[in-house]
Amino acid sequence: MVTRPPTQPGAAGPRREVLLFDLYGTLVDPLAISAQLERVLPHDDAQRLARAWRAKQLEYSFRLTRLARAWRAKQLEYSFRLTVMQRYQDFGWVTEHSLEFALLECALTMSASERTEALARYDALDPFPDVIPGLEVLAAAGTRPSSSRTAARPW
Repeated sequence: MVTRPPTQPGAAGPRREVLLFDLYGTLVDPLAISAQLERVLPHDDAQRLARAWRAKQLEYSFRLTRLARAWRAKQLEYSFRLTVMQRYQDFGWVTEHSLEFALLECALTMSASERTEALARYDALDPFPDVIPGLEVLAAAGTRPSSSRTAARPW
């Protein structure tokens, strides 16, 4: 662990180095949402929606493909555009609006309760298999890992 003296007079304690990870696609698989979507949509539609949703998230920053992809792309596109316009919206807002766009793009419908369940599941995605052991090693080494999803506002 690297420590530095406080940089401002009156600041408390030593500063710690923090490792910040992107959550979606790095620590958790956002396309795993398709399992939740399959509870209310046929398998092929759920896969398509999951790809479109993810794509819509990614479009805020970069592009992917159809429903999980469409959702993720729109999510990222919104994030990117909102950042450029300096109109911050939290990632929950981005995720909800990108799902709506992905559903429209894929010509699919979900009830309000189905959308609520999908959004709740999106916030509880399982980590990739190597994530927990890797974070434990980093924590044992004195590092304080965190994810970009835990940041309340942009830096």
